[in-house]
This record gives sequence, structure tokens and C-alpha cells, in this order.
Amino acid sequence: MPLTPHGWGAASGRLVIYVAAEAGNSIRQRVAAWKIEHPEAADLPCAIVPHVIDLCHAAAGDVDDLVAKIREKADCHRRREIETSAAK
Repeated sequence: MPLTPHGWGAASGRLVIYVAAEAGNSIRQRVAAWKIEHPEAADLPCAIVPHVIDLCHAAAGDVDDLVAKIREKADCHRRREIETSAAK
């Protein structure tokens, strides 16, 4: 079973979504470096959502925006999984 960055098992067909609330796009380099150091997780399906979020003020709409971005990443992952399965 592949490992997540925290050592948890990731079930097949699942997607790890990392919300980079502070690091923004620079987190991609960190994830790539982590995967080099942990080759057993090289195939770990991971999506990064660089999104600053204000959890204290729901009216700002940040939570809804974040949920929409996460759903978009998950939908994209599902489509890739279906395409990969169909190609086999």
C-alpha cells in the first residue's frame, strides 16, 4: 500500500489532496522532493490546491471556493482513472 506524506496508507483509486494554504505553488517542489526521498510513494496520486482560506469569516466565500476546487481536482482524478482503466 502506498504511503502518504504522513505515513498513512492510501487505498487504490484514492486521491490525496493537499491544501497549500500558506506555501502556494511552491509546495509542488516540496512534494516532488518528498517523493524522491520516498520512492515507495512515487505513484501516490496527489493533488495540490494552492488556496488561502479564511475559516473565521464564512461570508467571505473562501470555504465554498475551496470545496469547489477540491471537487474539481477529484473529478479530474476520477476522469483519469476511468481513462486509464478503459485503455487497459
